[in-house]
Amino acid sequence: MMKISEFMPAKQYRYYYQQLSHKDKNVYNKILSGLLEHNNSIDCSGYSAERINDIFNMIKYDIPELFYIKAVKVQYACSYIRCTILPEYRFNYHECVNILLAMENKYRDFIKRVQTLDDVEKEKEIHGLIVSIVEYKNSDAPYSHEAPGTLLYGIGVCEGISKAVKYLSDRVGLESIVVTGVSNANDGIEEGHAWNLIKINGVFYHLDVTFDATITDNITRFDYFNLSDEEIKTNHLWIDKFPECNRKFDFYTKNRQFFTGKNDLLQYLKIESKKSRTIVFQLPFFTTSKERIIDAIKITVEEALSDCGLYSVQYYLQYNFDRMIFQLKL
Repeated sequence: MMKISEFMPAKQYRYYYQQLSHKDKNVYNKILSGLLEHNNSIDCSGYSAERINDIFNMIKYDIPELFYIKAVKVQYACSYIRCTILPEYRFNYHECVNILLAMENKYRDFIKRVQTLDDVEKEKEIHGLIVSIVEYKNSDAPYSHEAPGTLLYGIGVCEGISKAVKYLSDRVGLESIVVTGVSNANDGIEEGHAWNLIKINGVFYHLDVTFDATITDNITRFDYFNLSDEEIKTNHLWIDKFPECNRKFDFYTKNRQFFTGKNDLLQYLKIESKKSRTIVFQLPFFTTSKERIIDAIKITVEEALSDCGLYSVQYYLQYNFDRMIFQLKL
């Protein structure tokens, strides 16, 4: 039977490991080795429970192949001088190997094809794949918070989705980090959240595939594709220190879907309404009220439809005011 360690990519990017001291790297490696061997106990003498939990979290975010670990318990003798980790596993060793093998087999052709692309195209392929297959669902099954939930079963929450992004990124040569923090996109209520940082052509950006998956309808959305710190801070917050994202990627501008004036938007809507039933566009941020923005868009939409002879066509307008991105569904 194959070993779990054989499924890990040779050049896996481990951001959290790189932030550790030499001493902490040693215990990181000791814990990792024990978890890969499915050991029932791992000696970590000299460490506190708090520090062990910190390092364990770093390991599980660095290495999505460790989906099978439910939790770790810390056992002490003589204060924390003698410390033992007691892992709690979701699956036995044979089941872990079978799940890893299933993921490898399912995405072998995808990975082989995407490896030849440039960084942006690699990222778009990963983003598009996950958006197309995943349903946001917090299942009682033991994998909704892990990469196999998304990649094998098509369900997952933000943590599982971001780990799936890292799993594929590691295999196509992109450096990706699972970021944890909070978001307040749900009626202003802050909730725990996870997303990715991803390095594209030497520059780190924020990538939230979960947010794009939940707003995608008929056409793939890129509202949270390669954002700067400034852009994503409208509804994301993180405490830990991560590489700064100071550059804007401007996906919708690059794809000629960003409009600063009514006439340009009108012409775009007239052209696209003849080709597609779902149209997405981005506008600049305005100081006026949301109601006035929506009214102005509706007037422009109705003028475009009228000019195209689509008098009786009904439409539905969706909006993401945090990003000033709108979707028109005819």
